[in-house]
This record gives sequence, structure tokens and C-alpha cells, in this order.
Amino acid sequence: MNLDSQGIVTVRNRKDALSILEGGRFDQRRFMACMGAMHWGRIDFLPVVELFQSLLPGTGNAIFELIRGLYDDQNMESAPRPLRYKGIPTYPSPQAFQLFSTYFQPDVAGRMDPFPLFMDPKTAGQVVWHPRRDYPRRYIDLEQRLCLTVSDGAARKVTVRDDAVAMPYTRPKKEGFVPGGRALGADKKSLLLQDGDRQLEIPLRPEWGVTVESSLPAIGQPEQNWRTLFPDGLPSLDVVQAYSAVPMYPAGDAMVDELATQPLVIEHAMEHLDRLPQMGAGTAGRALLIDGWDAVSAEIVGSQAGEVSTVLYRDPAFAQRQAQRVWDHAAAASRLSDLRRVSFVSAERHGDAYGQVYHVIFFWFPFADYRRPEVLEQCLHALATALSERGLAVMVGPARLAQAFSCASLRVLVSNRAADAPGVGMLRAILPKAQINPDATLFLLEKHPAA
Repeated sequence: MNLDSQGIVTVRNRKDALSILEGGRFDQRRFMACMGAMHWGRIDFLPVVELFQSLLPGTGNAIFELIRGLYDDQNMESAPRPLRYKGIPTYPSPQAFQLFSTYFQPDVAGRMDPFPLFMDPKTAGQVVWHPRRDYPRRYIDLEQRLCLTVSDGAARKVTVRDDAVAMPYTRPKKEGFVPGGRALGADKKSLLLQDGDRQLEIPLRPEWGVTVESSLPAIGQPEQNWRTLFPDGLPSLDVVQAYSAVPMYPAGDAMVDELATQPLVIEHAMEHLDRLPQMGAGTAGRALLIDGWDAVSAEIVGSQAGEVSTVLYRDPAFAQRQAQRVWDHAAAASRLSDLRRVSFVSAERHGDAYGQVYHVIFFWFPFADYRRPEVLEQCLHALATALSERGLAVMVGPARLAQAFSCASLRVLVSNRAADAPGVGMLRAILPKAQINPDATLFLLEKHPAA
């Protein structure tokens, strides 16, 4: 920390980086996320991972298994030290509270509910965390090609190796919902795995310590499965592709790619769109097309009754991950029947998709096309043709597009540089050198009848 002659304080905050090892090699590591620098020789606080949306599945639990294991080793001969959350700045979240609570027990004075206290950045550090006795243990079975998590005698999660669905099997939540429809149960002899109408039994091993029996939920209707969101069948993926479908940000001053840019601008785009009066006029019969927003399509697709949504995807791995999230959101809200009107189709079906008329279109111009005026013109013409009169378009593309909108009967309602979106400011609070495509511009457009 430095104090200059003008009274300005500069705080230099050290952080630990989390990296992907390409090919398992340390000389080919790729930045994934970061967190406050830990005192690994003496664990004395709990961190929140920044850029948690970039974590590969299971990374958060793996980090806390390491923290809890080191913490236990360091407190074998003394009373366990209570811990608190620390961060500069603080990033409390429901996900962080849930992860902390898996390995440590929250405690506050006066027996208050610790969750509201934790969620306030000003008071998050007042929650004291003590070690849980029933924290999860992980077992890796190479022969049966699975990883099992057990807590308090109950099987909590199973991840199967070489599974391109890239989702674990978990115990149903209290309300009966299970992410991805992949349920985990157990009887006296076996683990019970259920994925839609498919079931598998895996023999229990004594060393796992699974003593709690739990039944599987009733098998739902065949159409109530996230796979049915792909009318042409699931995209072909390998396991690495499926698990790697997360936005990745460079640690240095390299340009953020377009898939990683999308999460930075989507909230800003939706806020502008939701302010328009026509968006609150009911959704019955409204048609929505999402083209190229592969990293965030689940945040755009609505499960409102009557809305017909078509997702035209370019990246199959991200499409699968987003379809799973769309299904999860609808299942949690008990609105799976609404998903009969949602479909994910490959960009190869571009011609079929643009042969329809839509009330709202989200379109993302690939960065590689920014210097190809003929491609920009073709895409803009196709969009304008497919958009209904008074229809709305949310578009990210080069700034020069503004000169062509009037010829396509499109009126600009909003025009902002993507680099100025609030999400970019939040990213730069974590990665100050992050560079966003300076030409990328967010447009909100309305189609008017041709003069």
C-alpha cells in the first residue's frame, strides 16, 4: 500500500492464479481464474474465486478440498482456528456461501441468520467459519472409471469418466429437481445412476462408507429431457470439448475473444431491452431468434408460456452447456412443458432459420467478419428481412454498421461500445490489462416500415 503526496492510496493486491495445464504440462499453462493470495503454510482466511464463471466444472470443490485438507493438517495439535472471508474487493455470492458451507460451518453472534450478513460486502467478513465434521470426501475409482463424493454416509455426487454430457449425477434437491435430470441414489449394494429414462447400477465398495439409502425419482416424460432441445440430435463432442465450454480470459493484455466478451455485455443488453414497453406486452406467440450468442443463450431464452425460441449455434460445446442451463432453469420453476417451444439448431441451418419471421432477434457478428463488408451487408439484409415490423434486434458488431441501418429500415435505439459495458469494468477490476475489441458495438434496433 502506497500513499502519494496528493493523499491517494494505491493498494496492490496479490492474487493466486488458477491455470489449466494444456496437455498436463506446467510450461503450457493457461490462465483460468484467480483468488486472493493464500498463506498456504498457515490457512488463515477463506477466499472467493474471481471469474468463477470461467472455472472448469468441479474446480471450486477441488480448491476447497485442498484448503480444508491443509487446514486440518495445520491444526492437528491445536484448537482449530476460526476463519473469515477476506477479499479486496469483496465478492460475496450465494454460490460462495454454499461452497464455504460445504466444508465449514458459519457462525455469527446472537444466532442471527448468517446468509444476509455474508451477502453484504460490508459485513461478509463478520461471519466466522468453523470446520465441519461432515464435510465431503472424494473417492476416485479407476477400475469403474468414476469419482464419488460422500458426506455423512450419503452418496452426494458421481462423475463418470469419458462422459461427454459433462455433468455429474447428484441427489435430488428438496423440491425434487436435479440438475440435468441426472439423479443419484443408493441401495444396500449399489450406486443408482439415472439420466432421463436411462438407469445404471454400480457396485458399492466398503471403503466408500456409503450407508444411507436413497431412492431415485420417478422417470419423467421422454420429452422432459434437455436432449430434446436439439431436434436434429446432439452435437458430436469429446469430453475435453464438453468440459471446456466456459469463457476464458487472458491474464495479460491480449484481446478477449468473442465468446468471453458475450458474458460482459449480455446483462447490459437485456437491461436496455427490458425497458422497452413492447417487451412487457405479453409473450404469447412471440418468436425469438438467437444467432451466435453461444456463451449466454441461456440468459436470453425465456421460459414464458407461448414464446417460441430458436437458438442458432456456432459452437457445439457451448450450445450443449447452454441447453442444459435452459433445462435446469425451467425444471427448477416447474415449467418444463414450456420448453417444447425452444430449439437449438446448428448454424448450418441458417437458411431455414432465416426463412421465418421473428419479433426479437439477437445477432452476434463474428470478429473475423468485421473487415468483410460484403458479409456484413448480407447478414444485415437477412436479419432485416426476418425481423417483423416494429420488431427489435439486439446486435453486437462493428461501429460502421450504423451507416447501413437506415437502408435496412432499422432505427437505432441504443448504441454503446462493448468496451464501455459495466461488465467490462468489473472484469478490469480483476484483470486491469484486459482488452476488449475496440470496434465491437452494442446496438438495440427497431424495424420500421420502408418509406
